[in-house]
Amino acid sequence: MRWPGTSSDWPLAEHSRIVDCTPHRWHVTETGAGPLLILLHGAGGATQSWRHLMPRLARDHRVVAFDLPGQGFTRMGAPGRCGLDPMAEDIARLMDDQGWDPAALIGHSAGGAIALRLAELRPVPHVIGLNAAVSGFSGV
Repeated sequence: MRWPGTSSDWPLAEHSRIVDCTPHRWHVTETGAGPLLILLHGAGGATQSWRHLMPRLARDHRVVAFDLPGQGFTRMGAPGRCGLDPMAEDIARLMDDQGWDPAALIGHSAGGAIALRLAELRPVPHVIGLNAAVSGFSGV
C-alpha cells in the first residue's frame, strides 16, 4: 500500500490501521510480539520516524507507534487538543480503548514530554526519552 504524499512505500503499511477513538481518527502501526512498547514521535514527525527502529524492537517486543493528532495520517478530531495535557489525555483514552498496557513509553523530542505526562496519567514501568524535550509546549 502506498501512503498518500510519499515517494516510497511505508515499509510497515501491512501493520498499519486506522482507529476511531474520540476525539481523533488515529493512524496506528503495530508489529511484533512480547512486552509492549509504545513509541511517541516528536513534533512534526509521524510513525515513519520509527521506520528503522520498529523492526529491530519488534524482534523481542510488541511495538505500537501512532501519528500524533494533526500529524502524519492521524486526523485532528477537535481543535485545541494539541497541547501537552490534551494530547496525553487523548493518548490515555486511546490506550484504554485498545487495551494497551505498555512495559515502556519511548518518546523522541516532544514525544518525550508527552511520554512523561502520559506516565502521570497511566503509570508505566519505564519511560525512555530520546533527545527528549522535557519541558511543556503549548501546541499548535
